[in-house]
Amino acid sequence: MATAAGYNSIRRLDPLYIIMGFGGVLLLTNKIPALAIAATLVTVYLGISAWLMSGRILSICGKPFALLGCMYTYLLISYFASGQPASGLVSYDFLKEDGNFFFAYAMFFAFVASNLNYRSLFSVYHTLVLLAFSFAAVLGVIEIALGKPGLVSSYYQGEFYFSALNKSHNATGSVYAAACIVALSAWLFRSKTQKTKWHYLLALLCCLLGLLITKSRGSILSFALAAAFLFYKRYGPWFIAKRQFISLITAVTIAAIFTGAHVRWIHAVNYPSDTNIVDRVTKWQNAWLLFTLSPAIGVGFGRYNDICPPLTVIDPPLLDGIPGLASLCTNATPVYDSSHAHNSYLQFLAETGILGLGLLLWFWHSIYVRLSRAFKITQDESIRTASVQGMSNIILLLILSLTENYLSATTVMLFMSSSIGISLGLIGRSDAARER
Repeated sequence: MATAAGYNSIRRLDPLYIIMGFGGVLLLTNKIPALAIAATLVTVYLGISAWLMSGRILSICGKPFALLGCMYTYLLISYFASGQPASGLVSYDFLKEDGNFFFAYAMFFAFVASNLNYRSLFSVYHTLVLLAFSFAAVLGVIEIALGKPGLVSSYYQGEFYFSALNKSHNATGSVYAAACIVALSAWLFRSKTQKTKWHYLLALLCCLLGLLITKSRGSILSFALAAAFLFYKRYGPWFIAKRQFISLITAVTIAAIFTGAHVRWIHAVNYPSDTNIVDRVTKWQNAWLLFTLSPAIGVGFGRYNDICPPLTVIDPPLLDGIPGLASLCTNATPVYDSSHAHNSYLQFLAETGILGLGLLLWFWHSIYVRLSRAFKITQDESIRTASVQGMSNIILLLILSLTENYLSATTVMLFMSSSIGISLGLIGRSDAARER
Protein backbone atom coordinates (compact mmCIF):
# COMPACT_ATOMS: atom_id res chain seq x y z
CA MET A 1 0.00 0.00 0.00
CA ALA A 2 2.98 2.31 -0.06
CA THR A 3 4.09 2.80 -3.65
CA ALA A 4 4.79 0.78 -6.73
CA ALA A 5 8.17 2.49 -6.80
CA GLY A 6 8.83 1.31 -3.27
CA TYR A 7 7.99 -2.30 -4.15
CA ASN A 8 10.25 -2.19 -7.20
CA SER A 9 13.12 -0.66 -5.21
CA ILE A 10 12.92 -3.49 -2.68
CA ARG A 11 13.10 -6.11 -5.42
CA ARG A 12 16.19 -4.45 -6.92
CA LEU A 13 18.03 -3.83 -3.68
CA ASP A 14 21.05 -5.37 -2.09
CA PRO A 15 19.71 -7.37 0.91
CA LEU A 16 21.82 -5.10 3.15
CA TYR A 17 19.32 -2.26 2.82
CA ILE A 18 16.32 -4.51 3.44
CA ILE A 19 17.99 -5.74 6.63
CA MET A 20 18.85 -2.19 7.77
CA GLY A 21 15.31 -1.02 7.02
CA PHE A 22 13.49 -3.96 8.54
CA GLY A 23 13.39 -2.43 12.00
CA GLY A 24 10.49 -0.29 10.82
CA VAL A 25 8.28 -3.39 10.56
CA LEU A 26 8.92 -4.18 14.24
CA LEU A 27 7.75 -0.84 15.69
CA LEU A 28 4.40 -2.44 16.52
CA THR A 29 5.82 -5.41 18.46
CA ASN A 30 7.13 -4.14 21.79
CA LYS A 31 5.30 -6.95 23.60
CA ILE A 32 8.17 -9.02 22.18
CA PRO A 33 11.12 -6.68 22.91
CA ALA A 34 13.73 -9.14 21.66
CA LEU A 35 12.64 -8.42 18.07
CA ALA A 36 13.31 -4.67 18.16
CA ILE A 37 16.47 -5.17 20.23
CA ALA A 38 17.88 -7.63 17.69
CA ALA A 39 16.92 -5.46 14.70
CA THR A 40 18.46 -2.37 16.31
CA LEU A 41 21.71 -4.09 17.23
CA VAL A 42 22.08 -5.57 13.74
CA THR A 43 21.37 -2.22 12.06
CA VAL A 44 23.78 -0.31 14.31
CA TYR A 45 26.45 -2.96 13.73
CA LEU A 46 26.04 -2.74 9.95
CA GLY A 47 25.99 1.06 10.02
CA ILE A 48 29.10 1.37 12.17
CA SER A 49 30.85 -1.24 10.01
CA ALA A 50 30.08 0.85 6.92
CA TRP A 51 31.38 3.91 8.76
CA LEU A 52 34.66 2.16 9.65
CA MET A 53 35.05 0.94 6.07
CA SER A 54 34.56 4.42 4.63
CA GLY A 55 36.76 6.03 7.27
CA ARG A 56 34.59 9.12 7.67
CA ILE A 57 31.10 10.33 8.48
CA LEU A 58 28.95 12.68 6.44
CA SER A 59 29.69 16.30 7.28
CA ILE A 60 25.99 17.08 7.78
CA CYS A 61 25.98 14.64 10.71
CA GLY A 62 29.01 16.15 12.41
CA LYS A 63 27.38 18.64 14.79
CA PRO A 64 24.29 16.53 15.66
CA PHE A 65 26.58 13.52 16.17
CA ALA A 66 28.82 15.53 18.51
CA LEU A 67 25.84 16.92 20.45
CA LEU A 68 24.36 13.46 20.88
CA GLY A 69 27.72 12.23 22.14
CA CYS A 70 27.76 15.11 24.64
CA MET A 71 24.24 14.19 25.75
CA TYR A 72 25.25 10.57 26.35
CA THR A 73 28.28 11.77 28.32
CA TYR A 74 26.21 14.18 30.40
CA LEU A 75 23.67 11.48 31.27
CA LEU A 76 26.43 9.08 32.30
CA ILE A 77 28.00 11.72 34.56
CA SER A 78 24.59 12.51 36.06
CA TYR A 79 23.94 8.81 36.63
CA PHE A 80 27.18 8.14 38.49
CA ALA A 81 27.21 11.47 40.34
CA SER A 82 23.80 10.63 41.80
CA GLY A 83 25.25 7.53 43.43
CA GLN A 84 23.85 4.84 41.18
CA PRO A 85 25.78 1.58 40.67
CA ALA A 86 27.76 0.69 37.57
CA SER A 87 26.05 -2.69 37.49
CA GLY A 88 22.68 -0.99 37.10
CA LEU A 89 23.84 0.91 34.04
CA VAL A 90 24.23 -2.28 32.02
CA SER A 91 21.20 -4.09 33.43
CA TYR A 92 18.32 -4.93 31.11
CA ASP A 93 15.73 -3.44 33.49
CA PHE A 94 17.54 -0.08 33.56
CA LEU A 95 17.98 0.11 29.78
CA LYS A 96 14.35 -0.90 29.29
CA GLU A 97 12.91 1.65 31.74
CA ASP A 98 14.87 4.53 33.31
CA GLY A 99 17.79 4.42 30.89
CA ASN A 100 15.99 3.73 27.62
CA PHE A 101 17.39 6.97 26.19
CA PHE A 102 20.69 5.19 25.53
CA PHE A 103 18.99 2.55 23.38
CA ALA A 104 16.31 4.76 21.82
CA TYR A 105 18.80 7.10 20.14
CA ALA A 106 21.20 4.37 19.04
CA MET A 107 19.89 4.30 15.47
CA PHE A 108 21.34 7.76 14.82
CA PHE A 109 24.79 6.15 14.97
CA ALA A 110 23.81 3.67 12.24
CA PHE A 111 23.24 6.28 9.54
CA VAL A 112 26.31 8.52 9.47
CA ALA A 113 28.60 6.60 7.08
CA SER A 114 29.43 8.28 3.78
CA ASN A 115 29.28 5.09 1.70
CA LEU A 116 25.64 4.00 2.23
CA ASN A 117 22.96 4.37 -0.44
CA TYR A 118 20.59 6.59 1.54
CA ARG A 119 18.19 7.08 -1.35
CA SER A 120 17.49 3.35 -1.37
CA LEU A 121 17.42 3.18 2.42
CA PHE A 122 14.88 5.99 2.57
CA SER A 123 12.60 4.28 0.08
CA VAL A 124 12.88 0.81 1.61
CA TYR A 125 12.52 1.85 5.25
CA HIS A 126 9.40 3.96 4.74
CA THR A 127 7.82 1.53 2.30
CA LEU A 128 8.17 -1.27 4.85
CA VAL A 129 6.74 0.97 7.59
CA LEU A 130 3.68 1.90 5.52
CA LEU A 131 3.08 -1.69 4.46
CA ALA A 132 3.28 -3.07 8.01
CA PHE A 133 1.25 -0.27 9.55
CA SER A 134 -1.45 -0.41 6.87
CA PHE A 135 -1.83 -4.17 7.30
CA ALA A 136 -2.08 -3.91 11.10
CA ALA A 137 -4.61 -1.07 10.83
CA VAL A 138 -6.84 -3.11 8.52
CA LEU A 139 -6.76 -5.97 11.06
CA GLY A 140 -7.68 -3.51 13.79
CA VAL A 141 -10.62 -2.11 11.82
CA ILE A 142 -11.88 -5.65 11.15
CA GLU A 143 -11.72 -6.49 14.86
CA ILE A 144 -13.55 -3.33 15.89
CA ALA A 145 -16.19 -3.89 13.20
CA LEU A 146 -16.75 -7.43 14.49
CA GLY A 147 -16.72 -6.21 18.07
CA LYS A 148 -14.25 -8.94 19.00
CA PRO A 149 -10.86 -7.98 20.47
CA GLY A 150 -8.15 -10.24 19.14
CA LEU A 151 -4.56 -10.19 17.99
CA VAL A 152 -4.14 -6.42 17.69
CA SER A 153 -6.82 -5.00 19.99
CA SER A 154 -8.29 -5.29 23.46
CA TYR A 155 -10.88 -3.89 25.85
CA TYR A 156 -9.67 -1.78 28.75
CA GLN A 157 -12.03 -0.20 31.28
CA GLY A 158 -14.95 -0.78 28.96
CA GLU A 159 -13.35 0.75 25.86
CA PHE A 160 -11.92 -0.78 22.69
CA TYR A 161 -8.26 0.06 22.00
CA PHE A 162 -6.06 -0.82 19.06
CA SER A 163 -2.47 -1.36 20.14
CA ALA A 164 -1.19 -3.88 17.56
CA LEU A 165 1.47 -5.97 19.32
CA ASN A 166 2.52 -3.10 21.59
CA LYS A 167 1.85 -2.95 25.31
CA SER A 168 0.37 0.56 25.20
CA HIS A 169 -2.18 2.14 22.88
CA ASN A 170 -0.38 5.47 23.34
CA ALA A 171 2.91 4.01 22.12
CA THR A 172 1.09 2.62 19.09
CA GLY A 173 -0.64 5.96 18.55
CA SER A 174 2.68 7.83 18.56
CA VAL A 175 4.24 5.71 15.80
CA TYR A 176 1.01 5.73 13.78
CA ALA A 177 1.06 9.53 13.93
CA ALA A 178 4.62 9.42 12.56
CA ALA A 179 3.62 6.95 9.83
CA CYS A 180 0.75 9.26 8.85
CA ILE A 181 3.28 12.07 8.46
CA VAL A 182 5.37 9.83 6.18
CA ALA A 183 2.38 9.04 3.95
CA LEU A 184 1.08 12.62 3.94
CA SER A 185 4.53 14.02 3.06
CA ALA A 186 4.81 11.65 0.12
CA TRP A 187 1.25 12.41 -1.02
CA LEU A 188 1.84 16.16 -0.94
CA PHE A 189 5.44 16.41 -2.13
CA ARG A 190 6.62 13.25 -3.86
CA SER A 191 3.86 11.91 -6.11
CA LYS A 192 4.77 12.19 -9.76
CA THR A 193 1.88 10.31 -11.31
CA GLN A 194 -1.78 9.85 -10.48
CA LYS A 195 -1.18 6.14 -9.85
CA THR A 196 1.51 6.66 -7.22
CA LYS A 197 -0.54 9.49 -5.69
CA TRP A 198 -3.35 7.02 -5.01
CA HIS A 199 -0.90 4.54 -3.48
CA TYR A 200 0.25 7.16 -1.00
CA LEU A 201 -3.30 8.30 -0.30
CA LEU A 202 -4.41 4.72 0.40
CA ALA A 203 -1.51 4.24 2.81
CA LEU A 204 -2.39 7.54 4.48
CA LEU A 205 -6.03 6.55 4.96
CA CYS A 206 -5.08 3.15 6.40
CA CYS A 207 -2.62 4.72 8.83
CA LEU A 208 -5.13 7.40 9.81
CA LEU A 209 -7.66 4.70 10.66
CA GLY A 210 -4.99 2.95 12.71
CA LEU A 211 -4.20 6.20 14.53
CA LEU A 212 -7.85 6.90 15.30
CA ILE A 213 -8.62 3.47 16.72
CA THR A 214 -5.67 3.71 19.12
CA LYS A 215 -7.78 6.48 20.70
CA SER A 216 -4.57 8.18 21.79
CA ARG A 217 -5.63 11.81 22.22
CA GLY A 218 -2.12 13.18 22.42
CA SER A 219 -1.07 11.35 19.25
CA ILE A 220 -4.14 12.47 17.28
CA LEU A 221 -3.72 16.12 18.32
CA SER A 222 0.02 16.05 17.61
CA PHE A 223 -0.56 14.62 14.14
CA ALA A 224 -3.17 17.30 13.41
CA LEU A 225 -0.73 20.09 14.23
CA ALA A 226 2.19 18.49 12.36
CA ALA A 227 -0.10 17.87 9.36
CA ALA A 228 -1.10 21.56 9.38
CA PHE A 229 2.62 22.40 9.18
CA LEU A 230 2.98 20.08 6.16
CA PHE A 231 0.04 21.67 4.36
CA TYR A 232 1.46 25.11 5.13
CA LYS A 233 4.84 24.16 3.61
CA ARG A 234 3.06 22.84 0.52
CA TYR A 235 0.37 25.48 -0.08
CA GLY A 236 1.22 28.46 2.09
CA PRO A 237 -1.01 30.21 4.66
CA TRP A 238 -4.23 29.61 2.70
CA PHE A 239 -3.93 25.83 2.83
CA ILE A 240 -7.19 25.64 4.81
CA ALA A 241 -9.06 26.52 1.63
CA LYS A 242 -7.42 23.80 -0.44
CA ARG A 243 -9.50 20.86 -1.63
CA GLN A 244 -6.95 18.35 -0.36
CA PHE A 245 -7.03 19.77 3.17
CA ILE A 246 -10.82 19.98 3.32
CA SER A 247 -11.18 16.43 1.99
CA LEU A 248 -8.74 15.08 4.57
CA ILE A 249 -10.49 16.86 7.45
CA THR A 250 -13.85 15.52 6.29
CA ALA A 251 -12.54 11.95 6.01
CA VAL A 252 -10.91 12.08 9.45
CA THR A 253 -14.07 13.45 11.07
CA ILE A 254 -16.24 10.70 9.58
CA ALA A 255 -13.71 8.03 10.55
CA ALA A 256 -13.45 9.40 14.12
CA ILE A 257 -17.21 9.10 14.56
CA PHE A 258 -17.29 5.64 13.01
CA THR A 259 -14.48 4.32 15.23
CA GLY A 260 -15.66 6.07 18.40
CA ALA A 261 -12.40 8.01 18.71
CA HIS A 262 -14.37 11.20 19.43
CA VAL A 263 -15.74 9.83 22.72
CA ARG A 264 -12.49 10.23 24.66
CA TRP A 265 -12.27 13.84 23.52
CA ILE A 266 -15.72 14.46 24.98
CA HIS A 267 -14.55 12.90 28.25
CA ALA A 268 -11.56 15.25 28.31
CA VAL A 269 -13.88 18.27 28.47
CA ASN A 270 -15.08 17.08 31.88
CA TYR A 271 -11.54 17.24 33.27
CA PRO A 272 -12.13 16.32 36.97
CA SER A 273 -13.73 12.99 36.02
CA ASP A 274 -10.97 11.95 33.62
CA THR A 275 -8.57 9.98 35.80
CA ASN A 276 -5.87 9.92 33.09
CA ILE A 277 -5.68 13.71 33.01
CA VAL A 278 -5.83 14.04 36.81
CA ASP A 279 -3.00 11.52 37.15
CA ARG A 280 -0.87 13.40 34.62
CA VAL A 281 -1.35 16.73 36.39
CA THR A 282 -0.21 15.15 39.66
CA LYS A 283 2.92 13.75 38.00
CA TRP A 284 3.66 17.11 36.39
CA GLN A 285 3.49 18.74 39.82
CA ASN A 286 5.86 16.11 41.23
CA ALA A 287 8.36 16.65 38.42
CA TRP A 288 8.20 20.43 38.81
CA LEU A 289 8.90 20.08 42.54
CA LEU A 290 12.01 18.03 41.81
CA PHE A 291 13.14 20.63 39.27
CA THR A 292 12.83 23.46 41.79
CA LEU A 293 15.10 21.55 44.18
CA SER A 294 17.91 21.33 41.60
CA PRO A 295 17.15 23.50 38.55
CA ALA A 296 20.70 23.57 37.16
CA ILE A 297 21.50 19.85 36.92
CA GLY A 298 18.38 18.02 38.12
CA VAL A 299 18.28 15.35 40.83
CA GLY A 300 20.07 12.76 38.69
CA PHE A 301 19.37 10.83 35.51
CA GLY A 302 16.94 7.99 36.25
CA ARG A 303 16.07 9.33 39.70
CA TYR A 304 12.51 10.61 39.08
CA ASN A 305 10.83 7.39 40.17
CA ASP A 306 13.39 6.68 42.90
CA ILE A 307 12.21 9.60 45.02
CA CYS A 308 8.43 9.49 44.39
CA PRO A 309 7.84 12.93 45.94
CA PRO A 310 4.72 14.10 47.72
CA LEU A 311 3.49 17.55 46.78
CA THR A 312 5.11 19.20 49.80
CA VAL A 313 8.76 18.66 50.77
CA ILE A 314 11.37 16.05 49.83
CA ASP A 315 13.20 14.36 52.69
CA PRO A 316 16.50 16.37 52.84
CA PRO A 317 18.81 13.36 53.45
CA LEU A 318 17.91 12.09 49.97
CA LEU A 319 19.56 15.11 48.33
CA ASP A 320 23.16 16.25 48.42
CA GLY A 321 24.47 19.55 47.08
CA ILE A 322 23.39 23.19 46.95
CA PRO A 323 19.67 23.42 47.84
CA GLY A 324 17.61 25.23 45.22
CA LEU A 325 20.40 25.15 42.64
CA ALA A 326 22.21 21.82 42.22
CA SER A 327 21.21 18.94 44.49
CA LEU A 328 21.55 15.32 43.44
CA CYS A 329 19.62 12.40 44.84
CA THR A 330 22.41 10.21 46.21
CA ASN A 331 20.72 8.14 48.91
CA ALA A 332 17.69 6.52 47.29
CA THR A 333 17.49 2.89 46.20
CA PRO A 334 17.19 2.67 42.37
CA VAL A 335 13.76 1.63 41.15
CA TYR A 336 13.45 0.44 37.55
CA ASP A 337 9.86 0.72 36.33
CA SER A 338 7.78 2.57 33.76
CA SER A 339 6.87 5.49 36.06
CA HIS A 340 7.63 8.85 34.49
CA ALA A 341 6.38 12.43 34.44
CA HIS A 342 4.21 12.02 31.30
CA ASN A 343 5.93 15.13 29.94
CA SER A 344 9.42 14.94 28.46
CA TYR A 345 10.31 18.54 29.27
CA LEU A 346 9.41 18.16 32.95
CA GLN A 347 11.05 14.71 33.05
CA PHE A 348 14.39 16.03 31.75
CA LEU A 349 14.18 19.18 33.88
CA ALA A 350 13.58 17.06 36.99
CA GLU A 351 16.36 14.56 36.28
CA THR A 352 18.95 16.55 34.31
CA GLY A 353 18.02 20.19 34.90
CA ILE A 354 18.24 23.09 32.50
CA LEU A 355 21.63 21.86 31.27
CA GLY A 356 20.32 18.44 30.25
CA LEU A 357 17.11 19.63 28.59
CA GLY A 358 18.96 22.48 26.90
CA LEU A 359 21.53 20.11 25.43
CA LEU A 360 18.83 17.74 24.15
CA LEU A 361 16.81 20.54 22.52
CA TRP A 362 20.02 21.91 20.98
CA PHE A 363 20.56 18.49 19.40
CA TRP A 364 17.07 18.49 17.85
CA HIS A 365 17.40 22.12 16.75
CA SER A 366 20.66 21.34 14.95
CA ILE A 367 18.91 18.60 12.96
CA TYR A 368 15.87 20.75 12.19
CA VAL A 369 18.11 23.56 10.86
CA ARG A 370 19.87 21.16 8.48
CA LEU A 371 16.58 19.74 7.20
CA SER A 372 15.10 23.20 6.75
CA ARG A 373 18.11 24.45 4.81
CA ALA A 374 17.99 21.45 2.47
CA PHE A 375 14.26 21.97 1.86
CA LYS A 376 14.87 25.58 0.84
CA ILE A 377 17.80 25.12 -1.51
CA THR A 378 17.17 21.82 -3.32
CA GLN A 379 14.92 21.03 -6.27
CA ASP A 380 15.39 17.28 -5.90
CA GLU A 381 11.95 15.81 -5.14
CA SER A 382 13.25 13.01 -2.93
CA ILE A 383 15.39 15.33 -0.84
CA ARG A 384 12.59 17.89 -0.47
CA THR A 385 10.26 15.11 0.68
CA ALA A 386 12.83 13.73 3.14
CA SER A 387 13.52 17.22 4.49
CA VAL A 388 9.93 18.28 5.05
CA GLN A 389 9.02 14.85 6.41
CA GLY A 390 11.87 15.07 8.91
CA MET A 391 10.92 18.60 9.98
CA SER A 392 7.29 17.58 10.43
CA ASN A 393 8.19 14.53 12.49
CA ILE A 394 10.42 16.63 14.75
CA ILE A 395 7.47 18.96 15.31
CA LEU A 396 5.27 15.93 15.92
CA LEU A 397 7.74 14.53 18.47
CA LEU A 398 8.05 17.82 20.35
CA ILE A 399 4.26 18.13 20.64
CA LEU A 400 3.82 14.47 21.59
CA SER A 401 6.32 15.05 24.38
CA LEU A 402 3.96 17.43 26.17
CA THR A 403 1.84 14.53 27.41
CA GLU A 404 4.27 11.59 27.45
CA ASN A 405 8.01 11.10 27.91
CA TYR A 406 8.44 10.54 24.18
CA LEU A 407 11.85 12.24 23.90
CA SER A 408 13.24 9.02 25.32
CA ALA A 409 10.42 6.53 24.65
CA THR A 410 11.88 3.55 22.82
CA THR A 411 9.10 2.78 20.33
CA VAL A 412 8.63 6.21 18.78
CA MET A 413 12.30 7.17 19.15
CA LEU A 414 13.48 4.09 17.24
CA PHE A 415 11.36 5.36 14.36
CA MET A 416 12.55 8.96 14.70
CA SER A 417 16.22 8.08 14.99
CA SER A 418 15.98 5.77 11.96
CA SER A 419 13.77 7.90 9.71
CA ILE A 420 15.42 11.24 10.47
CA GLY A 421 18.90 9.68 10.49
CA ILE A 422 18.31 8.27 7.00
CA SER A 423 16.93 11.64 5.83
CA LEU A 424 20.08 13.40 7.04
CA GLY A 425 22.17 10.80 5.25
CA LEU A 426 20.27 11.36 2.01
CA ILE A 427 20.83 15.11 2.22
CA GLY A 428 24.47 14.66 3.22
CA ARG A 429 25.24 12.39 0.26
CA SER A 430 23.65 14.93 -2.07
CA ASP A 431 25.73 17.74 -0.56
CA ALA A 432 28.90 15.68 -0.94
CA ALA A 433 28.10 14.95 -4.60
CA ARG A 434 27.54 18.66 -5.29
CA GLU A 435 30.86 19.57 -3.70
CA ARG A 436 32.69 17.11 -5.95
